[in-house]
Amino acid sequence: SSRGKFWYYQGSFTTPPCTGGVDFLVAQESVTVCASVITDFAAYLSSGDRVGDSYGQNARPIQPLNGRQIEVGAFGQVLNKPGE
Repeated sequence: SSRGKFWYYQGSFTTPPCTGGVDFLVAQESVTVCASVITDFAAYLSSGDRVGDSYGQNARPIQPLNGRQIEVGAFGQVLNKPGE
């Protein structure tokens, strides 16, 4: 089953200044959440309580891997980050 599987990679912010240090987890299957969770999450991202631009701004095209590795894992399993 694909439930719980994900891809992991290290990247950078998608908005200027596009600095590195971001860990991405991309689930193979979508997750359903209620509208209030999305509203609360968007409000948090736009609140100024975090560093960066507001929710919904993705100013960067897809970037080349430049030697980075994409790891495959499953939620609940221990996954070592590349280089650890």
